Amino acid sequence: MKYSVIIPTYNRSRFLLNCLSGIGRQSVARDLYEVIVVDDGSEFSHSENIEKEIPSYNVDIKYFRQENSGPASARNLGWKAASGDYIIFIDDDCVPSENWLSDYIDAVQTHPSGYAYGGDIIGTGEDYIPLYIEHKNFLKHKDTPSFSNLVTANCMYAKKDLIKNGGFDERITWPGGEDPELTIRMKAAGVDLLIIDGAAVIHNHKDNLCDFWKTLINYGRGIGYLEKINNNQSGNFLRELVYLLYIKRLIMNNFMKREYSLRIRICFMALDFIRRIAFFIGKWKVVYKM
Repeated sequence: MKYSVIIPTYNRSRFLLNCLSGIGRQSVARDLYEVIVVDDGSEFSHSENIEKEIPSYNVDIKYFRQENSGPASARNLGWKAASGDYIIFIDDDCVPSENWLSDYIDAVQTHPSGYAYGGDIIGTGEDYIPLYIEHKNFLKHKDTPSFSNLVTANCMYAKKDLIKNGGFDERITWPGGEDPELTIRMKAAGVDLLIIDGAAVIHNHKDNLCDFWKTLINYGRGIGYLEKINNNQSGNFLRELVYLLYIKRLIMNNFMKREYSLRIRICFMALDFIRRIAFFIGKWKVVYKM
């Protein structure tokens, strides 16, 4: 049994090299896995740095470069070029623990077929935005009757299931929405989700408001896309606007969290309002464009 690790990257060579260092420290034999890096049209300085540094890692690494087409397209290129029976997706801003691969291998041995797998995603940073991301569980896998999502920052699929179900939807050209779209299709095809207590990665949470805003806009676009393709739009423009301005719920959702200081709760309330605005803008951009 062989495992293929797929890492899409775009203009983040410094993060990517940290990720590759973590993969190189895995506790399993190196002939059990390969690494495929897909450069999604990074600027020349980043691509040059990646190509220069890859030979320094004592790991089987294949490097592909494509025109900027988004993470869904990059991941598809990666898994289609992979030789492994199982495909593990990790983001370039994550660093895996030493037992990351061995935990996934153990999961396959105990649940060998019919599953997709999600490992722990542990956030870093003690600033307000990283704390808020953890508080809202943005990067936690979900498997509920109403919503399922294996976050591609750290998850694994059998290659045969990706072949059968077509991989990621490349119409999603932004980072946000491609994860749940694939998860929902996989579940509909009979693939169960197994959320592992282990196989952990450390994720470098956004700690700057501009980057966080862009991420939230993309999440909103993903929500709008999913609702559009599933004919499940939650309401009209006016109803969405009323929800955005529903201050009472905004206050209750944050001020009742007594485990945080008053200052943190106030920041959470402000970030929650920013999140609502960004989701609203991102979602309606997609709804009206399509």
